[in-house]
Amino acid sequence: MKKLLLSFFAILSLFAGCKKSGNNPSSIGKSYYLSSLIQTDSLGRPYFTTNYYWDNNMRLDSCSDGYSYSYNGNKISHVKHYSKSGLLGENDIYQYYDTSLIIVIYEKNQNGKMTKNRYYNVHFNSNGQWLSSDQYNYNTDTVNAEIYNKTLFSYDALGNLINTISYYPKGMNGSSCQDSSNTVITYDSKKCFYSHWPVGQYTAMFGANNVLSETMSENDCAKGIIKDSYNYSYTYNVDGYPTSGYIKSDKINLAMTYIVK
Repeated sequence: MKKLLLSFFAILSLFAGCKKSGNNPSSIGKSYYLSSLIQTDSLGRPYFTTNYYWDNNMRLDSCSDGYSYSYNGNKISHVKHYSKSGLLGENDIYQYYDTSLIIVIYEKNQNGKMTKNRYYNVHFNSNGQWLSSDQYNYNTDTVNAEIYNKTLFSYDALGNLINTISYYPKGMNGSSCQDSSNTVITYDSKKCFYSHWPVGQYTAMFGANNVLSETMSENDCAKGIIKDSYNYSYTYNVDGYPTSGYIKSDKINLAMTYIVK
């Protein structure tokens, strides 16, 4: 089970969503756009750094970890991921409907050809918050009609994701055992440093506040019940945005820089 925050810091998460609230940057007359997220270990040695680039309309354009974004208006239409050598490895296509979103994932196969790998059928509410996500896999170019993985999402009154439940309705990889996971998330009362992330993506950090803890319980068919927890702390600037942080379980220090408009 990957940590929601740390895995996102290392690579931009596939899914993201942002609920605007009274806690967003416009309430203080300033807009904070994340410019860099710097990670160092307990000895201060570089661990991972991601730089974020914004277009003239202040929409996220690309990240230094290989992701680039295209839009239809203010909604994401494509997300592409490139290798360090500049080769396209994944192309995600977003198709919007009234209360749902289809994300088709193309990945490069062993022959170097971009092929359909899987797709997600996402249902959301009137606030744009994801309520559920169903993953379907492709067999060659034909989709398997059965759901491979299903995830359910719950939020607090501010739009923070507070619980995810994920399971495999038909078992995982042909097994009759149903691997599943349950994650509970808590938050601070400060302003989220991902406040201006693109609408149409999803991750736990895109609510009003910053993640303080994640408590995960996973039913692993091979290993039984696995429980884990992760805790985070931050220091803030005068406008209430994190400028540094600490991931306690991994002893990783964080530093954030912003573009302020």
